[in-house]
Amino acid sequence: MSNALATDHPVAHPRRRATFVSYGLVTLAYAVVLLLVQRRDGTDDFTFALNIAPFPTIGDWIAYRYESWSGRIFPEAWLYVFTTAPLIWWQLASLVLSVAFVAILVLYARLARPAADDRTTAGYVLIAGALVFLLDVPVLNGGYTWVTGSMNYFWLMPFALAGFYPLARMYSPAPRLAWPWVVGAVAAAFVAAVSAEQVGAILLVLAVLVFGERALAAARRRASWRSLATAGPVAASAAVGFAILMGAPGNAQRSTIDASVWLPEFPLTPLSERLPSAVRFVVDGLVNHGGMALPLVWATLLGGYFALRRSRTALDHVVALVAIVGLSTVFIRSLASGTGLYALYPGWLENPQGLVPAAVLAFWLLLLLATALAPFALLRSRLGALVSLLIFGAAAALAAITLSASMYASGPRVVFIPALVILIGGFCMLVWVLRQRPHAWLAAGPIVVVAGYQYAAVAVGLVQG
Repeated sequence: MSNALATDHPVAHPRRRATFVSYGLVTLAYAVVLLLVQRRDGTDDFTFALNIAPFPTIGDWIAYRYESWSGRIFPEAWLYVFTTAPLIWWQLASLVLSVAFVAILVLYARLARPAADDRTTAGYVLIAGALVFLLDVPVLNGGYTWVTGSMNYFWLMPFALAGFYPLARMYSPAPRLAWPWVVGAVAAAFVAAVSAEQVGAILLVLAVLVFGERALAAARRRASWRSLATAGPVAASAAVGFAILMGAPGNAQRSTIDASVWLPEFPLTPLSERLPSAVRFVVDGLVNHGGMALPLVWATLLGGYFALRRSRTALDHVVALVAIVGLSTVFIRSLASGTGLYALYPGWLENPQGLVPAAVLAFWLLLLLATALAPFALLRSRLGALVSLLIFGAAAALAAITLSASMYASGPRVVFIPALVILIGGFCMLVWVLRQRPHAWLAAGPIVVVAGYQYAAVAVGLVQG
């Protein structure tokens, strides 16, 4: 490992005592929750063990599932291994991936501040460790503390982050990664892209955009052609993985079975009739099941407005207004009279009549669109563009669910990836704000408090079974 790479690692410096302590606390917190997890009766935690029994090898199982159900190769492999193994092995694997998720996010944060001191890095660790617990509790339980669900949702996020990291690093002052780390990122991108439609699509689009931007910059002599040696393999790996995932014959069979079980009328309903339900489904998912994802973005937008070091423009004032309106909805939610603002009617072909439901939907559509555009409008940089793309990508990933008859079958967990992606965008915005205004660390307090409350709710729920 080169010295440049070694010193860039958040825990490599021997004097980073606070960082080590923060990692220890985060690891302990995750370990406690994971040790409380038990396999859930009447769910895939047990049915998969029965389904796997006739298949003598993992290859036989993956081939069968690829032809008959899903192209998610790695989740299927993990299900084969961990469903029949003692639960402790799943708990250990989840703990490792949880800490990896935090560590990679900290590496992203340090791209903005390569010389961050011990306390700053420790703060990044605590905030990154809290992100998962800012999710809505039912969503968190479906994608993190459910054994089967975690292997199809949360486990993929560290791989996606690792796959995109070399591309993000190209836009920072940090030196280029050594080739073994790039190879590892290429492999991680493949794992993420071949394992879940939502993750794969977002990663692929971002990787292709970076590759295109680097190629254009190189053609204009604003960047080295060597950057394509990193961006190209990552984008290609994501493309190949996503093609394998989407090309599985089992996808069509699964769609047919889902339609017959959950919504027999789904294939016969014209898209024009499904569209209103799909729009409401997406808006409801982000607004009512996204946890603190949107509030974190709104809070960091407002913090970013006050952290600007340039003269504020009319567009900046509009961004601040969007943030204030968004944050005000959090307060309105606590009022008994404010419940109507969250009545979005996401059910199948549930199209309420009248001006009020239409006005509520229009309000949220406008606010969500403005929220997605706001990071780029405020920062006017690649970071702002990335955060905006993450929000748009999260909404698109949730919208893709509406193309399947199982859109209601999976419950709140379909929001897990989109909400976590938006939280990651909010984390990036927060890092930028903290870089501009160090005293803004006081804003991290509410994040830890909310995450602690959610953590306690999840732990109590697991204890009570």
